[in-house]
Amino acid sequence: MNGKNIKSDIVLTTSNEILQYITSGHKNYEFRKTPLPSFVQRIWFYISAPISQLAYICEIDSARTREPPLPHDGVGNQQFNERSSREWESLNYAYRIRSVYRIHQPITLETMKAHYGIKGVPRGVMYVPEAMLRDVVCDTQHRVLVREREGGSGFAMRLPTPLREASPEPMDIDVVMEQPPRATKRTFEEFEMDAGVYRKSKRQSLSTAQRFDVIDVDMS
Repeated sequence: MNGKNIKSDIVLTTSNEILQYITSGHKNYEFRKTPLPSFVQRIWFYISAPISQLAYICEIDSARTREPPLPHDGVGNQQFNERSSREWESLNYAYRIRSVYRIHQPITLETMKAHYGIKGVPRGVMYVPEAMLRDVVCDTQHRVLVREREGGSGFAMRLPTPLREASPEPMDIDVVMEQPPRATKRTFEEFEMDAGVYRKSKRQSLSTAQRFDVIDVDMS
């Protein structure tokens, strides 16, 4: 990635809880009310308080709508397809998350203000400052998840080995499969979106392609 096209990268704010669904692979689409500019290729996620850090970068595919429907293989996909509530009805665009990178040195809100001219917590859609693109090169960060582009015949995942005492840097394990493993049932806290913010609702069982360990992104 280079910093020539500063419109290719945007910052969005989300919660630590939602980030864990993304980094673990359970949430594979980002939903929006209005379309992002067509040249946007990456979303940088700022984790809201109390963490208050810019910590992850996600490469995304082009926007999708409800035709054809999204596969029911991620948190929120079925609700998006079925317009299951007023909040979901207002969300018209879905962006498949193709890869996830963890920034080696997450950028605190204080650093964002002092070095990159950002006045406060990112609101709405904000373009990544050119200086930040120069300082944090996506391809050199720690990749924790990657999927094939839509239409591919298989998928690949890279997940870090859980941290243990007195162990070196976590090792990456590559898992490549022609077809996803048979779906299993797990129980998640379902989320609905209200004005762009996820809101807890009832717990229900979802069908997922594979069980992944949730990655702890509490960097306080």
